[in-house]
Amino acid sequence: MDKVERLISIIMILLKKEVVSTTEFAQLFNVSKRTILRDMETLSLSNIPIYSVNGVNGGYGIMDEYKVDKRLLSSSDLENILTALGGLEKILISKEVEMTIKKIEAMVSPLSLNSSIQLSFYDWEGRSEILETLKTCQESILKRRLVSFDYIDKNGITTKRIVEPYQLHFSETSWYLKGFCLHRMGYRRFKLSRIDRLTMDENTFNPREYRLEQEHEASYQPQLVAVKALITPA
Repeated sequence: MDKVERLISIIMILLKKEVVSTTEFAQLFNVSKRTILRDMETLSLSNIPIYSVNGVNGGYGIMDEYKVDKRLLSSSDLENILTALGGLEKILISKEVEMTIKKIEAMVSPLSLNSSIQLSFYDWEGRSEILETLKTCQESILKRRLVSFDYIDKNGITTKRIVEPYQLHFSETSWYLKGFCLHRMGYRRFKLSRIDRLTMDENTFNPREYRLEQEHEASYQPQLVAVKALITPA
């Protein structure tokens, strides 16, 4: 996390809470107390009305006149966001999601964190390989770099693909990569569990007009097959 993002996070937290100690900020952002002191000085010089409180329960606060009485998000809204992010954290482990959860937790009273909904995802076989593929895909999307990989279709046939990655999609317990395949010269959706030897190329690409294709895929319905399983008591 860079300094600007940390400063914005500090303001968000102080707008919600009365007083936050230097130690609490240092632990939250994994920086030293001296760094937090410099951050507070920077905010004060930027005309943000920060004040300090001495003593055992001391720390930093922000003037009440600077706070908005009617906030956009209520505690219930924040709890619902935490529930959704908690589920995402189970299937996509990233420092960004973890930091977002910590920010929102800092804005909610610990006594109110008793959500009636909990999302759980089992630790499936091959999870570690999928996570590495996810990270590479996510990085390539952000950097607009081509990806190369071997793709195994449902018939077991392997083909080499070079793809312009546009979006990661989680559906029905599986991750998919949406992008433009230079091998087939068309938009395709690739199941991550069928991707092998994934590499991010040095070559970049200019994004194509993807909106029309997304609208087309929104109406896609998977073909379902009825299966009857006979299981013995043994």
